[in-house]
Parts: sequence; C-alpha cells; structure tokens
Amino acid sequence: MSKQRNLNPQKPKGSGDSQTTLISPIAGQVILTLISAFAILILLKLPRHQENWWSRVSKYYEEIPQQKKNMGEEQRMQSRHGGNYMIPKIIAQNLKPDDIFLLPPKEYVQKNEQNPNNWSNPYVFYYMNSEVKTCAFTNETLRPQATKALIYDKKGGIQLVELKNDSIRNQIITLYQAK
Repeated sequence: MSKQRNLNPQKPKGSGDSQTTLISPIAGQVILTLISAFAILILLKLPRHQENWWSRVSKYYEEIPQQKKNMGEEQRMQSRHGGNYMIPKIIAQNLKPDDIFLLPPKEYVQKNEQNPNNWSNPYVFYYMNSEVKTCAFTNETLRPQATKALIYDKKGGIQLVELKNDSIRNQIITLYQAK
C-alpha cells in the first residue's frame, strides 16, 4: 500500500477566508465609465445615429450662438418651445398667487388645438412655469381645490374660467372628459 500525502496549500498569514479582489471599487467604476463612453462613441458613429445627431442635436450648436446675438431670452424661448412655453406663460400672467390651475387632460388639448402641444403634461407645464400651482386632471383628490381652469372657445382661443363652485367645476370636468 502506498502512502498518500495530503497536499494542502498554505494560506498566507492574515488572509483569513476573505477573497481578495483584483480591482479596487473606484478603479472598477472608472473602467466601467470608460467602457460606457467608448460604447456611446461607437453608437454615434453608426450611420443611423449620425443622421439623427446631425438632424436634431448638432443644429442647436449652430443656432444657439446666432440666436444669442440676435434675440433676447424671451424670444429664444418662444422660438424654441412655441406653445409649450407661451400657453403656460399666458396662464401664469392671469393667475393670482393663491390660485391653483387645473391642467386639462391631453386628449382635450389635442381635440381643440390645430397644433397640439405637450404643455398640458404636468411635467412640461412645471418646467415651463414652475411658479404656478397646478393640479393634474387625473389627481381626483386635489381637483376640488382647483380655482382656475382653461377652456377653448369656438374661435380657437383660450379662456381662463374661475371655478367658483362645484357646479362650474363639474361642468369643466364633464367638458374635459367629453369625447
């Protein structure tokens, strides 16, 4: 019978059972960031993304310096955002500080505007005019606190309506929900 030797490798002192990592966490984050940046650059070099880059993003690099020379900030906002900027601005000018504006649903705006915009989206409205207190139409708990709402007239204009009582509020809600 032959003797078998038990060959166990010896662990260095102080190593315990913990595993050692080859890369520190910070170095790993830096490497991951570099790989991500490289992947984004490769994607931008693809023809489909090149076309999108040149048609959408790069035009602003050409337009903005020219606009800064020839236009004020207000004109640039109007030019760049159109109704998404102008409608919230008009509404804000006609509200008192304690008013709460009931945002109409997107479907109502699309039905009544020739060129529907996203201004009725609570996020867009807040971005364009954060000083106005708003209530999204879908928020049924805050809806009774709204004091003003917007309606379209037959000529395509907009009017701010004061929600003085529940009767007027219910009429506006019914109008907003009409298909």
